[in-house]
Amino acid sequence: MYICRRAALATPPWIESAMPETPESISLLIIVHRPVPGVWGALQEGHGSAGRPFALQKSPPERAVWEAQVTLRQGRPAGPFIQKDSKGSFIYLLWGASSGQPGTAIQRRAKVYLPGGPDFPGSHKIWVIEFEGRGKDGGPACATIKPTSPWRPQEEWPRRRHPKPNGTDGALGPEAARTSSCDPV
Repeated sequence: MYICRRAALATPPWIESAMPETPESISLLIIVHRPVPGVWGALQEGHGSAGRPFALQKSPPERAVWEAQVTLRQGRPAGPFIQKDSKGSFIYLLWGASSGQPGTAIQRRAKVYLPGGPDFPGSHKIWVIEFEGRGKDGGPACATIKPTSPWRPQEEWPRRRHPKPNGTDGALGPEAARTSSCDPV
């Protein structure tokens, strides 16, 4: 009978540098103050016309909160919620018909640019931004939003997960949107 023991060997530096980076995950919390009552809102998951509403909410009168899980690859945000243009990375927030709300003439998207600079993401796992939910015309905030406070790191956040309606992957189509039990935080 033989007993073999394997020695723990350190990974040589030339192999370690060639190993793929393990992606890091952070949470981006988008807080919208005083959204237009009765107008649905959602994050856009996916790019362009292939994008679909995710985490649908029927706007409450005081505030609505969305959370987007974002992966960092080599310090840059990536994932299904991340869009990019010449100004940087951003997340779309959909309003009205864009979010799947039936029977409304409101159809808007708001661009929420992600933080930049040497502190992002740093050691923080949660980042928060806040903005007013209404534009100058009284409708839902759209285009590039102007935050009431810039992105800031947050140490903790009460973690409430929204149930996934009808056993789906969390994306809400028109049928699932009517059965959603998502609550604002």
